[in-house]
Formats: sequence, structure tokens, C-alpha cells
Amino acid sequence: MTGKALTDVACMVWDIANKVMTAKTYTAERKPNSDGKPDAIADWTPSEENVQVPMPMWDPTSPEAEMPDFLTPDLHGDGRSGLIIPYQNARGMLELFLSQKNGAGLAAVQEVKQTNFPWVVKSNFMAMDITGTGVADVVQIFPNGHNLSFRNFPGVANESNSGSIGLADGIQTDTTYGFDNTIDWFLLKHSGTGAVSLVRVWQEILPNDLYNIKATSFRCLVTGDSSKGFKATGIDSMLGGPFPKRDANAPVWSILSCDINGDVTQDIVLGKAEFQAPNMVFRYVVSLGDGMGSFAKCGDELTQTVENAVEPKGDGRFSVTNLNGGLYPSLAYVYQQSSDSSFVCMSVDGRCDAAVSPIVPYPVTPDPKTENTQVIPADLSGIGMGGWLFYSLTAEGKLSIVPVYNTGQPTDLLSSSNDSMGLVTAFSYGCLTDPDVYDSGVDWRNYPPTDPGNYVVKGAPNYVVTSLKHTNDPATNLLAFEVNMAKTYRQALVNSQGRGWLGFESITTHNIVDDIWTTEHYFQTFLKIRLKSKIDTLNSDPKVDPQQFPLSSQKTDYDTPLSQQNGCGIYHVNKLFDKLETEGEQGRVQNDPIHLRRQWKRHHQICFRTSARPDYLPVLG
Repeated sequence: MTGKALTDVACMVWDIANKVMTAKTYTAERKPNSDGKPDAIADWTPSEENVQVPMPMWDPTSPEAEMPDFLTPDLHGDGRSGLIIPYQNARGMLELFLSQKNGAGLAAVQEVKQTNFPWVVKSNFMAMDITGTGVADVVQIFPNGHNLSFRNFPGVANESNSGSIGLADGIQTDTTYGFDNTIDWFLLKHSGTGAVSLVRVWQEILPNDLYNIKATSFRCLVTGDSSKGFKATGIDSMLGGPFPKRDANAPVWSILSCDINGDVTQDIVLGKAEFQAPNMVFRYVVSLGDGMGSFAKCGDELTQTVENAVEPKGDGRFSVTNLNGGLYPSLAYVYQQSSDSSFVCMSVDGRCDAAVSPIVPYPVTPDPKTENTQVIPADLSGIGMGGWLFYSLTAEGKLSIVPVYNTGQPTDLLSSSNDSMGLVTAFSYGCLTDPDVYDSGVDWRNYPPTDPGNYVVKGAPNYVVTSLKHTNDPATNLLAFEVNMAKTYRQALVNSQGRGWLGFESITTHNIVDDIWTTEHYFQTFLKIRLKSKIDTLNSDPKVDPQQFPLSSQKTDYDTPLSQQNGCGIYHVNKLFDKLETEGEQGRVQNDPIHLRRQWKRHHQICFRTSARPDYLPVLG
């Protein structure tokens, strides 16, 4: 909600007398230690304003009542979650409540989208960026007779009014697929485009009490335009089977959508855990995705056994998380033990060959002493590694939250490197949620979405290099040598309309041995992304003295002409000038692509000057 990559909390409170749903929100903050330095422990602060939605037709006491869908998409493409609640109004029609965040809460902009569609029981709602343009649509999945139908409500982006949010009228798509036998739905992000498909995982009933598990992905009828609805025919894939039908109390397959082999493409893993005294048996079936909506089963069923496991108290739950901060996801199964009511986790990690690692069991938390305790995976403090959030109601009817933090160290990060001359470089890392590492340059409490295409990253669970230590390995090089470099980062930019990461505005490196600061500034616009625009060398911390005059300053700019070749637009990046100033005196100027002038000054007097005009030949390749 704040965009800082910390786990904010929303609690839904139902007012029975007035039939009003209230969303109470709590923003996460890093909790400082006694020495004043922030650490990775989060604290929650109630928002000043809450959001209320009248829901006159919802009765949670009814046997047929269904919990409303609470959707939290990024409504404005600014890296912060909003809130959408579909519900049935007093006339029996579908309405959608939209509330945009302002950083500290959800009460910035609120709208109600009225429709002419009757409310349909058993409807599911999902919010997604179908087109990959950074605008969230809402899709209703509902039964139309015995068949499956969709209604897509395209998101409205008003560039002239940066605070505007909304949904266009719904477009209905009817299919010939049956609605029943659906196991789960999830969103599939396409490789390269950022567009999203809707994937249905379902059972295909076979004779002799057998069934297959299949997946069908649905995408836009027109690429890049969600206003025409979905294609009525999806892409079918076989995930596993045939499986024998079991009794109603037997464990079922869980659908785990993740990148199991680390190739930046979503896959599907079927997971099942079953207690067979005295052991716990886990089964996994992996299907690899092609990034465009199709999946192919990879290898045989994988089986692992945990011997002498404690019998579960009720059913456990599979989750996709990242417990190690590595390249591969963790498939974690959390359950409550019958012996002492404590919670334990059985986890495997993905592998590049589409297999899974051996199971690692570990305790999570003692008995929380609450009934009907629920658990969800959450990166509580924005460190790129999953923790756990337990929640339940106490005997007095009050909400109880128990956070369980991940205190491990991330894996798959380079710790050191050696070269042939004996130079050893040791690396240290930090997260973009740490204010000592990253400065967004904006106030997250008051950050209006002024740019509909880009937004400043307020925080992210991504690791960056924070220090480098260079020394010589005495076994190779006996020369005493040591250099320590500390790095900080400022104002990363993300394009929400397909280009993605635009890099940092600046990176500052502190040479601790020589006490010199170097700040490298970068372009963050298309074609010049990540090219250096300016390098300042300073003799004191720029945060302490931002107005100081640099020891030297090098400025560079580029031209990006466009030429047409064979009907294609070809962009070129040509250096316009490269200017170096030392202590205020101009030492080197390149004022156009082919004319280079150099001049040296001493005591403010020019003592030497050169001029060169090189020629260039085109290189065809």
C-alpha cells in the first residue's frame, strides 16, 4: 500500500447492523534498535482514515454466503496497491467499489462502478494487467448456464487527470468450456510483453474413477487491447494424470504457480502432502511453461518422505515463497502438529533441471493459543526472503496477528572473487528497503502519481552491492594492499507500461581509504537508459553537504536520431559532448560528434590548447 515493499496489513470488519464493510489498514515501518539504526523488524501503525463500503445484500450468516473478493491491484501504475470490492447492490446488480491509495491509506480517490449486469452466484473476480500497459482490468468469472463466461471491465487511465481511476463498461465473452470441476485460477505473465493471461486449472473426469488435471489459458482477443474481451478458445495443456479418485477426506493436489527452474517463465507444480504413519509423504508433478500460455509435463512424479513425522492437527497448506532469497522458489508446506499444537514447515526449493531439493523441516512458531489460526507467507520486512504471518480471532473476538520473521541470509549472491594477480574482492549486500542503502528522494506519505507512465521506487526487496573490499591474497601477491568502497543508491525509476526497470538516478561510491566520494548520475529515459550523464568527484559526503563544489565534474549527453531502413525505425545513440571540469576550470570539451577541443589552465591562464577533428567510417554488420 505504501510502495515501500513492506507488508502492510488490512483488516476487514463487518458491521452487522448497518451492513457496511470497513477496511482498516495498518502501514508497516522498520522498527529502530536502541542504537537508532533501523533493522529488519516491522511495526504497524493504523492509518488515519479507513474505507467503508455499504453491502446491503451480503449476509455472512446465510449457509450459501460467500466471502467477497478483495482485490488489491496497482490502480494507477505507481507501485502501490489499491482496493477493489465487487458486491451485490440493493437492486441485485453487480457493483464494484474502487479506492486508490495515497501512501498512508486507501482513502485518496474513491469511486463506485455501477453495472447493468445481475449479480451471479459463484462468481470469482480477479484484477490483472491484461494488456501489459500498466492499467489494471477487473475480470468476472461466472457460470452462464453450465458453461464458463467472462466479463472484462477495462481499467481507465486518464493522463490529463493523474488522480483519476475507474473502470469501463464490461465486455462479456462466452465459452463452451464447462464451469464445474475448476480447481483454481491464477495469472500468467507473458515473457517479453508484460501482458497477463488468465489460467484455469481443472479436472477432466475419466472412466473408472480416474481424472486428469489440465490447464487452459485465456488471453485478449486483440493483443494490447482488452476492450474486445477474451478469446473464446483457450490453450489447453495436460499437467498430470490419470489420478485415482479418493474419498472426500483424502489430501488433494495443490496448484503452485512459480518459476521452478529459474528461467524467468512461470511454471505449474502440483503438490500433495499425506500423513502415512509414521511418515509424511510429499508428491510433486512439474509442468514447465513456454511463457505464452502453454505447459508441458516434465518427467515423472517426484516423491519425498519425511520419516517419523509428527501427525498433523487438521490440514496443512502449501505456499509458494522464497525462504532463502535465492534464484529458485520455495514450495513450503506448513501445518500444526497434534502433539503440542506448534507449527512446522516442510520446504523444498526449485532446481535448474525442473527437480526439487531435498525436504528441509524446521519449526515455525509455538502454539499461538487461538482457534482457527490461518497462516500466509509474507516478506514482512522487505528483505527478499519469505516469513510467515499468522492471524486469528481471540476468545474475545479480537484480531490476533503473530509475525514470524526470516532471520536467514540470502543465498546465490557472490561473496568474493579472485583474479590471477591475487586481487581478492569481497562483496556485501543490502536491500532497497533499507534507508541506509537507498534514498527514494520522495515522501511516501505524499507522493502524487504525476507521471502516468513511470513511478519512483519507494522501496524494493532487491539486493544491491553496498560495499567492496579489495585486498591481495598473500599466497599470490605479497604486496600489502587494501581499498574499501561503500555504495549508496538514489531514486530508482520503473516504467509501468512495458519497459520496466529504468535504473537509478545516481549511485554514490565512497572510497573510505582516501575519503573521496564519487557520484555517478544516469539517464532514465528511453534509448539513453543507464548511460552516465554526469560524474562528480567530491571530498565530503553529498548527503551532508549537497551544495559543495565538486573536485571534478564530467558531463556527457547523447543524441538519439531515428532513421528508416526497410520499413523499420532504427534508433542511433551518438555522443553529443563530453565535458570535464576540474575545480571549476574547464579542462576538456567535446562540443559535437566530430570536433574535440582540449585546453589546460594554470592560475586561471590558458597555457596549452589542442584541437582535433577525427573522421569516422560507417561500420556495417
